Amino acid sequence: MVDKNNGVLKSINELIEKCRMGCAVTEFEREIKFLILDLVGEDSKEFCEFKQISNFYLFGKRNAYIGLLNSLKNHVLIFGLPKPKEENIQIPLLHPRLAKVCMELFEHEHYVQAVEVGIKEICSRLKNIYKKHRGVDLDEVNLFSMVFNSDENKTLFVAGESLKSISGKDEQDGFRMLFLGMWKALRNPNAHNNRVLTINEARDQLYFLSMLMYKIDVCLIKSNLSE
Repeated sequence: MVDKNNGVLKSINELIEKCRMGCAVTEFEREIKFLILDLVGEDSKEFCEFKQISNFYLFGKRNAYIGLLNSLKNHVLIFGLPKPKEENIQIPLLHPRLAKVCMELFEHEHYVQAVEVGIKEICSRLKNIYKKHRGVDLDEVNLFSMVFNSDENKTLFVAGESLKSISGKDEQDGFRMLFLGMWKALRNPNAHNNRVLTINEARDQLYFLSMLMYKIDVCLIKSNLSE
C-alpha cells in the first residue's frame, strides 16, 4: 500500500509540475479529472471544485489546479488510497438488444462507446423497419419525424392511443422529441467532442435508450408491423 501511495503522490507531483512549467492546460486537465474520480469519486468536493475550475478562463486555471492538486495530495497523505470496492456494473432490465451490443463495452469501462453503440442500434433498427414498410432510406432527423409524425396518414407508429385527441398528439410529439433528443443531446456530443462519461452517467443514458427500444417493441405490436 505504501508503494501505491507513493506512486499516486508521484503522479500528483508530476501534474503540479506540469501546471508550473506552463504546459498546455488540455495536456493535463483530463489527467487531473481521472485522478480525482479514482481517488475521491464524482460526489466529492474535489470533483465539484474541478468542474468549477474547468469552466474558468485560461487565466487563473493553473494556480487553481495547483491548489486543488495540493489538497488532493494532503488527502492521500492523511487518509491513504480508497479501499477497492466491488462495483455492481450490471444494468438490470436493460433491453436485450442493447445488452447484447453495449454491456461488454460498459463492463470494460468504455462508457462513451457503449452509449454510442446503443444509439446506433436504435437508429439502425428504426431505419430497417421504415425502409421495409415505406421503401425509403432516411437520415436520423427525418426518420424520427416520419416514424412519429403527427399526421396519422404519414406516420409509421402511433405512440399513444390515437392521434385524434390532443393528448394523443402530445404523446406522439413527445416521443418524436425524445428520439430526436437522443440523437442531438447524446449521440452528437459523444461523437464530436472528446467527451468522458462516468459509470453513473453511462448507466443513466443506457436506461434512457432502453426505454426507447422498448417503445419500439410496443409500437410494432400496436401497429401490427413486422421487422
